[in-house]
Formats: sequence, structure tokens, C-alpha cells
Amino acid sequence: MDRRDIFIADCSKETWNEILEWLNQCPYQVQFVCDGKPCAFDSVTEIFQAKESSTVILYLDLGQFSVRTLFFYEDQVEFDFSASDIQGQVSLDKLLSFVGELSKLIGKEVIVSYSSEPEGTDWIFKVDAFQKVLVRDEDRVSKSS
Repeated sequence: MDRRDIFIADCSKETWNEILEWLNQCPYQVQFVCDGKPCAFDSVTEIFQAKESSTVILYLDLGQFSVRTLFFYEDQVEFDFSASDIQGQVSLDKLLSFVGELSKLIGKEVIVSYSSEPEGTDWIFKVDAFQKVLVRDEDRVSKSS
């Protein structure tokens, strides 16, 4: 599968709210979709309430590619993206910038991993709150895209 996850563990509604506030102020284009139709939410509480009966997706356009979240759990943040959209240094830089900004915002490690694996166990790279990037098995990363 071509999907990759951007994963943050041990989160809360407050973490989600921080991220949503940041997204509303950042230069990225943000769109909520509820059951296939554009929608809007004022809080993460509203999002998780809507999720009880609807499919809620947040799309985030990073310029070269987009990421999305389906709000699976309140206690973890997970975005995903298509690995085939990372075409060259510009899109890789945008991905690293997004992941780094997220890590710095919430003060937690952000993991990019293979989507088919359990959350964060088969990671590609990690960014911590101090902007240190750890890369795992560079040969596998370049061969699996």
C-alpha cells in the first residue's frame, strides 16, 4: 500500500484543539468533509460527536501534496498521505516542515511510518520537539516508495 502515517501518541482533546487552532492560522488550505460534503466545526468535541454517526475527514493541502485525518481516536493524532505524492526534494521538505512544526507545537515526538503496520512500530523517521530527525533504514525508505 502507498499510504504512510504521521502519528502522535498519548494525546488528548486539548492536543487536538491545539492542532486545529494552529491549522486555522497556518498557510495551509484546510477543508473538513462530513459524509462527502464540506462542513465546519468549532471544536474537536463537535468533531468526535459528529463521528459517532458520520464520516469526518480533515484534508490539509501542503502545496505539493495533501494529508488527511479521519479522527480515529481522541488519544492519538494520525494523519496519512500517499507516498507516491512525495516527488523530489521540495515535497520532502514540505513533509519534514509540517512534521517538525507539529512536533514543536505540541512538544511531542511525531512519527512517520508505514501505514500497514501497527501505530508507530515500523517507523520511517521521527521528529522530536527539539527538531531532531531520526531516520531508520534509509535503503528501505528509498526502495519502498
